[in-house]
Amino acid sequence: MLEDLGSRYVVFEFKNYSKPITQNEIVTTERYLYPSALRKVAIVISHEDCADSAKAVIAGAMREHGKLIIPPIGTRDNRFAENQRRRLRS
Repeated sequence: MLEDLGSRYVVFEFKNYSKPITQNEIVTTERYLYPSALRKVAIVISHEDCADSAKAVIAGAMREHGKLIIPPIGTRDNRFAENQRRRLRS
């Protein structure tokens, strides 16, 4: 990761929201990334997917600043989360 992205650290951002992640939350996460501190990668973990505007901010952060933000998959596409819910209910 250091050679490919110039990053030594990964920021994990946990969002416990019931609605899709908006661009404001992604901008807040992007503020934690500092290229000079070798902190250019963030992984966002959430129950919900990102809104289209948030996905545009993620693409712009990579294109303009070289910051990689990996968005959440969301519950609709996440079979692991659904299996965990079933286990907890039984």
